[in-house]
Amino acid sequence: ITWGKYGDYKLDVTDGVLRELAGSRVPAAGRAPGPNDWRRMRCVRPLSPAETKLLAPDGGGTAWAFHYANGRFEVQFRGDGFNHFTCH
Repeated sequence: ITWGKYGDYKLDVTDGVLRELAGSRVPAAGRAPGPNDWRRMRCVRPLSPAETKLLAPDGGGTAWAFHYANGRFEVQFRGDGFNHFTCH
């Protein structure tokens, strides 16, 4: 998983039933992960239909064109761990 300024993480499935992942930040060459580099995630619920439409089934995000009387603008919804959106 690439989390931008937070680094890249490699997570493995630790429990397929609970849908849990665990792993660490990918360290620089020759360096071991530190104590603050470890992460664990568990699915707490499926995405709602609205979340699936905004984030896309694969979680990669979507772009939407909003039209108004004086023109249009694009909004990108991102499945980036913070669910950011940006307007263009």
